[in-house]
Amino acid sequence: MYIYNKTGSALKVIIYVTLIGIIVFLSTYIFYIDNAQENQDNINYVSYSQKMLDNKEEFNKNLVKEDNEATSVFENSIKSIVGITAIQLDTNNVIEHSNNNLLNIGSGIVVSNKGYILTNQHVAGNENDIVYVTIYNGNEYKGKTVWADMVLDLAIVKIDASNLEVANLGDSDSISLGQKVYAIGNPLGLDFQRTITEGIISALNRTIKINDLTGVGYMENLIQTDASINPGNSGGALINREGEVIGINTIKVTDAEGIGFAIPINTIKNVINVYETKGDFEEAYLGIFAYDNILLAYANADMVLNQGILVANVDSFGPLATSDIKIGDILISVDNINLNSMVELRKYLYTKKPNDVVKIKYMNKEGDINIEQVTLQKKK
Repeated sequence: MYIYNKTGSALKVIIYVTLIGIIVFLSTYIFYIDNAQENQDNINYVSYSQKMLDNKEEFNKNLVKEDNEATSVFENSIKSIVGITAIQLDTNNVIEHSNNNLLNIGSGIVVSNKGYILTNQHVAGNENDIVYVTIYNGNEYKGKTVWADMVLDLAIVKIDASNLEVANLGDSDSISLGQKVYAIGNPLGLDFQRTITEGIISALNRTIKINDLTGVGYMENLIQTDASINPGNSGGALINREGEVIGINTIKVTDAEGIGFAIPINTIKNVINVYETKGDFEEAYLGIFAYDNILLAYANADMVLNQGILVANVDSFGPLATSDIKIGDILISVDNINLNSMVELRKYLYTKKPNDVVKIKYMNKEGDINIEQVTLQKKK
């Protein structure tokens, strides 16, 4: 017999209704969550977009600020750059009393309000050569070269002027590869005076071989840059982003693009300071020329130095003439300052005076380490 169970049917209805309710609830919850997430994504996107716009505005503001700061730096820096026209006696002319002169046109840097101008020796010539200097306001002054070093290719010119725009000198020992730099000078003459070119420091401590009328020479410890340096830029400034002079533009490789060189400013700082404080500079002379590892490679010498610099020449009338230091010996240090190049030796000697005594540590050909006390002379 079939018996209808009314209670069981009611239970099934309740279960069905409950399941449908759960399904509706879950569907509604999932729909809500999806919409909430979508709304949150929209909010996040709007927030992200606004943040990007804010960042872009801030970035643009920073760019404008940097540009304004750079403009201010350049405006101050270029005022310390001068044009130099130097007339040199043609000493290579074999005809006596010849009226032939060499006209050099280049750049210079005002390094003192007392009228001292830093430039290249190949621009300003030797001591007492005739020099004309054109400063930022267009005024021209007649001056003379008061100090020059052909090996370093540096010179200091003196003019009778005051209230000059003086350059800020930086620290060339703290520069690094890839650092942004700017070259300022007068490329191709005064028609393009105070031109600024941009680049980076491409290499440090470069040594290059120079061929000129006097023979073969070497320039050491140079800063290499791809900032454009052209004829007329010589003697101008290589500056950093703060407008500080870190080098003196000197030469470029003519058969390649983007390879120029500058002399580190720290090489000459001591000489500038002495002129600024005393108005004169008596250069102390050791009477020696030495090779470092790089110069040894140029000289095709089958030798590698583990330390010091190799004595290549000793002035027979200089301070070392009567010492035990001979050609072929290795100078290790001077006054306990280690030596690895002639430039380091020159920089130290610029801090000394004639008749000062220096202590030189050296190794002779037999490998013995010795100490020599040497009295410096005045450079003639």
